[in-house]
Amino acid sequence: MTIATASPGAAAEHVDGGAPTRVVQRICPLCEACCGLSLTVAGSGAQARVIAIRGDEKDVFSHGYV
Repeated sequence: MTIATASPGAAAEHVDGGAPTRVVQRICPLCEACCGLSLTVAGSGAQARVIAIRGDEKDVFSHGYV
């Protein structure tokens, strides 16, 4: 299991429950392209949950398309 870390300069926001959110960068390992993903994570530690996944628009190969 990989623990997600916040992107540099990512601002913390709050969702309905009041838990701060952050955006972390990961890859999709399903094929050889390894497209970049931006995950929005709420909470921290064992309570952290992914609440949104999007293609990373800054990825040099996929440009946000997955």
